[in-house]
Amino acid sequence: MDAAISRAEAALGRFVVGLINEDGLIFDEQWRRARAYLTQLERDVKDNPEQAKNVAQLRSELERRQKFLFDVALSANYNRALAAISKYHAAGQDDGLLRIDRLINTIISTERRALLERSRNTEADRESLNSAMWLFSGIGAVTAIFAISTTFSLIRATGERRLAKLEQYA
Repeated sequence: MDAAISRAEAALGRFVVGLINEDGLIFDEQWRRARAYLTQLERDVKDNPEQAKNVAQLRSELERRQKFLFDVALSANYNRALAAISKYHAAGQDDGLLRIDRLINTIISTERRALLERSRNTEADRESLNSAMWLFSGIGAVTAIFAISTTFSLIRATGERRLAKLEQYA
């Protein structure tokens, strides 16, 4: 999302200076892409109240920023180059960019912490499963040895019983 916003603002700068419509279209496309990323992010964090709050603040900041930038684009579109350049400069000085950057970094760091915690939990689960696997493998080996020894004992007992019957009849 951050890259899409950066590409959008760079394209807007080129549009303001050069008044080339293609740059205006790139700005619009990249801004739409950033909004689509934000919508996807909202869906991804809807079950996490802390992240949902951060994303809601990010949406608010992006909407505020969008008003600045679309006013710049509108001025450039109507060939008011001086007004567009002045507005673009003012938009570049706005502290909204810092707030957007901080919010994106907060969202990223919160997700990284959650991912690290999940990784630790997964590692602990894997260790527990490995221990259980070795335990059950050991129980299985002991059971197999017991079954084999029982079979040999049964075969020997059957042989001894036959021998005893033969001796009884002889």
